[in-house]
Amino acid sequence: MSTEVSPSIVNTAAAPPVAPEPVTAEVVRPSPAPSPWRFGLKALLGLMAACSVQFAAMSYLGVLAGFVAGVVVCFAAFTAIIVIGPFLTDERARLVPQLDVMIVRLMLAIVILIFASIISGGGTAAWHVLSRIQTERLIEQKLGLSLKPVMIDHNQRIETGLLVESITGGGAAHQAGLQKNDVVLIGGTVAEYLQTLYENRGKEVNINVATGALSKSVESCPQRTVTLAIPR
Repeated sequence: MSTEVSPSIVNTAAAPPVAPEPVTAEVVRPSPAPSPWRFGLKALLGLMAACSVQFAAMSYLGVLAGFVAGVVVCFAAFTAIIVIGPFLTDERARLVPQLDVMIVRLMLAIVILIFASIISGGGTAAWHVLSRIQTERLIEQKLGLSLKPVMIDHNQRIETGLLVESITGGGAAHQAGLQKNDVVLIGGTVAEYLQTLYENRGKEVNINVATGALSKSVESCPQRTVTLAIPR
């Protein structure tokens, strides 16, 4: 009796795939963009510093002279950098990029200086006007009168005088003998004359007065000297 053996079946199925090795990667996060507020704050601080320096210079030297001084300083530094640059040797050639940066900053400083001068000039002018107005009010309150600048004919020249518009009864001006429509001969600017009166508080000051100087020359008007006691 023969025995039939079935052929063995070979498993030809593919072997399971080999798992790939893990790949590691480093995540690089982009640096945050510079905040516009940071640049704005730096520009604002720079403008404030320039305005402060220019305000001090204009108050001490005058508006025009202070502006000219600031521009001269910036252009002097700008010229010095341009002159020094070509004479740098090979060893110091690395300083050229730094000089370029300084030139850009100086040009920016000149632009800022112009705006600072405009702002400071307006502030200086406003400061002088406010100081003059405050001095006028203090003098008028202490003397008990109201003054108005007028143009008068004095020594064949047109000068500025102070017209007494009103007098307060019992005040220092009334006690000194000043009258309404008198013209005080100041011999200079109104601001300088009022400042002189303000600085002489608590003292007696002689002032020259002309009556009727609005309609005719001072020489043809009655004149007198009044001793004014300025209260503190």
